[in-house]
Amino acid sequence: MGGDKVLSQQCYHVGNYEIVVLVKVVSGDCHILVATNMKGYAVLHWGISKSSPGEWLAPPAEMLPEKSKLVVGACQTYFTQISTGQAFFQVVDVNFQQRNFVGIQFIIWNGGSWIKNNGENFYVDLKLMKPIGKVYGDRDGEGIVKWLLDEISRREKEAERSLMHRFNIATELTERCKTEELGLIGILVWFRFMACRHLTWNKNYNVKPREISEAQDKFTDLLLRIYLNQPNDREIVRLIMACVGRGGQGDVGQRIRDDILVLQRNNDCKTGMMEEWHQKLHNNSSPDDVIICEALLNYIKCGFRIDMYWQTLNVNGLTKEKLASYDRPIVSEPRFRTEAKEGLIRDLTAYLRTLKAVHSGVDLESAIETCMGTSVKGHDFTRVGSIGGLSQRLQECLGFVKAHVRDENIGQLMQKLLESRIELRPVLLSTHGRSKDLLFLDLALSSSVRTTMERGLKNLTFANPPEMMFFISLVLEDLCLSTVNNQDFIYCTKDWYRVSELYTNNSEWALQAKAVLDRVQLVLSERSQHYQKKIQPNADYLGNLLGVEKWAIDTFTEELIRAGSASILSSLINRFGPILRKVANLDCWQVISPVEVCGFIVSVDELVATQRRIYRKPTIILANRVTGDEEIADGIVAVLTLDMPDVLSHVAIRARNAKVCFASCFDQNIYRDLKLKEGKAISIRLKSTNLVTSDISSFNVSQNSFVSSSIPRGVALKKKTFYGKYAVSVEEFSSEMDIANKISHFMKSVRGGDLSKLQGIQESVLQMNAPMALIHELKSKMRSSRMPWPGDEGEERWNHAWQAIKKVWASRWNERAFISCKKANLNHDNLCMAVLVQEVICGQYAFVTHTKNPLSGDTSEIYTEVVKGLGETLVGAYPGRAMSFITKKTSLMSHVVIGYPSKLIGLYCKQSIIFRSDSNGEDLEGYAGAGLYDSVVMDKVEKVVLDYSNDRLIVDKTFQNSLFSKIAEAGKIIEGLYGCPQDIEGVVKDGAIYVVQSRPQI
Repeated sequence: MGGDKVLSQQCYHVGNYEIVVLVKVVSGDCHILVATNMKGYAVLHWGISKSSPGEWLAPPAEMLPEKSKLVVGACQTYFTQISTGQAFFQVVDVNFQQRNFVGIQFIIWNGGSWIKNNGENFYVDLKLMKPIGKVYGDRDGEGIVKWLLDEISRREKEAERSLMHRFNIATELTERCKTEELGLIGILVWFRFMACRHLTWNKNYNVKPREISEAQDKFTDLLLRIYLNQPNDREIVRLIMACVGRGGQGDVGQRIRDDILVLQRNNDCKTGMMEEWHQKLHNNSSPDDVIICEALLNYIKCGFRIDMYWQTLNVNGLTKEKLASYDRPIVSEPRFRTEAKEGLIRDLTAYLRTLKAVHSGVDLESAIETCMGTSVKGHDFTRVGSIGGLSQRLQECLGFVKAHVRDENIGQLMQKLLESRIELRPVLLSTHGRSKDLLFLDLALSSSVRTTMERGLKNLTFANPPEMMFFISLVLEDLCLSTVNNQDFIYCTKDWYRVSELYTNNSEWALQAKAVLDRVQLVLSERSQHYQKKIQPNADYLGNLLGVEKWAIDTFTEELIRAGSASILSSLINRFGPILRKVANLDCWQVISPVEVCGFIVSVDELVATQRRIYRKPTIILANRVTGDEEIADGIVAVLTLDMPDVLSHVAIRARNAKVCFASCFDQNIYRDLKLKEGKAISIRLKSTNLVTSDISSFNVSQNSFVSSSIPRGVALKKKTFYGKYAVSVEEFSSEMDIANKISHFMKSVRGGDLSKLQGIQESVLQMNAPMALIHELKSKMRSSRMPWPGDEGEERWNHAWQAIKKVWASRWNERAFISCKKANLNHDNLCMAVLVQEVICGQYAFVTHTKNPLSGDTSEIYTEVVKGLGETLVGAYPGRAMSFITKKTSLMSHVVIGYPSKLIGLYCKQSIIFRSDSNGEDLEGYAGAGLYDSVVMDKVEKVVLDYSNDRLIVDKTFQNSLFSKIAEAGKIIEGLYGCPQDIEGVVKDGAIYVVQSRPQI
């Protein structure tokens, strides 16, 4: 019925009826289709809104559908019955043509009764309808579904009347945006603002608890359907549901009203604070009532100490002013008869379960009781039936959790929480009559993993590795169960269990454990950045519309992350890290470029942000992220980072060549302390393989020793002359001169300081066509070199090759290279770019070897780094570390492993060709141009999440020693051939070593 031009879809459930409203475009006209599964005749009673949503006016006669008649102030249209053989429904199609109406209101007459939307008219807003999937950018191109956030803001006045209104509006809006991740994120932001009390829950409206519960039930039913039908959105749905109570039809909400009366009657407390609370419960029950009930219980249990009552309220965000602000205010303090203590504790405990059943979706005890049944009997309180079909093992685990949820010794409790989640998972993802209760149980179990771990931190022995490894493994498992696209967490968990087994019988267990935890921290960091990118723009935009306080907006995503298991895992790693480093004889710093310097601290998020700057005084950059694409700017004397660039990555080589100190910090506390010294002067000194930083006076920073560039002044680019038929000028690439003119025009701007025009030059180069002479000559040379000619597989394959060639040539004008030349006083106009053509060797590993240790300068040592897949992840400083080892040239069969791998991904491709830069701006004596220009594989490179848990290089020591010896031997031989230390790139395929490049080591 919808077709391809559906602009919006809304779905309503009223009793046993389903009503679907579609807005679609047909031949340029706007149509509204209302469909229902009602049996018998049905009539759509409707009107239009011309200027405001509250209007109900009769439509113009010329736009009435068939089987319609005008009545006073409205139109009535009979539904048309349609049967497809598989389904029966009735539909009305209203053609609004191209009229500029605000919306349409309607109700439905069906066999003697009016069908309404929770007692109100159904309303379709035409002004805010946008095509499904349409995302509107806001600030810096970050995506938000703007129409949704604007609509939420417009309807907040209605939503704040009561939780019933809010849930009904949320159901409607979620139905309209449920297929879009960003739409669901908008709903999440709205509800988290609500759950954190930044929005009003009730204002000038009396509502029965039953009505709240039913509205809540419909909303959570919709969220459950999204959870089951849209696996990729499960993580967002879980976060939304954590902000919403369970709700329920029938007597679930009504029990809030009924049971408070029973409690008052049983305990003779019908006046004062209890009566004020009773009135609030009857007219606007909310999650605050759970806190009030807990405060009363604490007050009674400790011997009627009123300070405990207020302490419980205040800790949970409720003050005297807040209680007094309710529509039915609570201004009195509780007063009970001493002899009523036992009855009050019994009945308030039972009543707390009733409140949590509606308002506290992630409360563990409530969730367990909902699934297993409550044990309270008598006293007129209602029992909740258990869920059938749960395994005996799951029931045993849940029983243990419920009995031991407050244990001080958390080990066994944590284990049972995870066992419960694992047992629950297959049931949760299957068709089950009470899937929603099971999902809330899973949310509660996951939440308890975090809170239990936080509670137990103070009792952990961080110097006891087996204990720490046990708890880290449990929290890792919890994240595997809670996250979407969790391959990285799964592989980390597998590897962590492998490393844990090494503890008693492998001297390298700490080194390997550190590598796994380094990888886990990278995964956590990338997930955090993903959340910031996806969620924070929505919080910024909607928070400002709703008038939320700035601090709550600014910290929104940070606090959301803090509320999950990722935060506690990060805390465990940070506390266990120093123990691991001590056992592995590792320092707090990994020195990549060992240079002693003094300078002023400047903190940035990414090193690339400094690239265009020129620092007029010696500057030490603290950069959270180093991508490997950067050129280190003039005036920077040191780069200290939390990231983990490889020692043999291009950016590291350039740092050593420029005499810039470069180091990774493994201690968050040390790095945090340095950030607090923003703008102050420090010195960096080397102590063995570690860094030592000291505060110094700004007067002690020597300007005399500071130069704008460490490149020797004698370095120059010599203008080359190309020989051969395939040396092609810019003009020959196109029959038109427009591209050459564009490049010339852009270069004038670049020389004037506008580096943004470099992008325009690169784009112009990519528009060039290949001269036929070049194609024929290249084909001849490749075939004579026994290389496959891409054109033999069709014109499309040649086009891929030609595009790759142009990308390499265009990289002559990339910003990183241009800045590097300028910093070294090299004339960029003299730069000549050739393209080297090589076949790709599809091996299992790639390596880079320096035949002189680049860290110590020891010429007797060979230093090597190895990665899985293509070597770009190493030289390009992709997140994570390569495996590294040192070999003495006098003992090629003996190796010292410096570090195990933590790279997140490997790059792989099918048999292909790589086009590499070969310019006169690389491999100059005293100037490292490594990585300034691009190498491009003709075919698309596949990113693969890496699993190290069964990798031979890690688990097979014999294979490892054999391979390392072959690599070291190749390095020694090549150095002997060229007579100087070499920078070698190679590939390992089926145990054989292939050297693809060697050049003098800078």
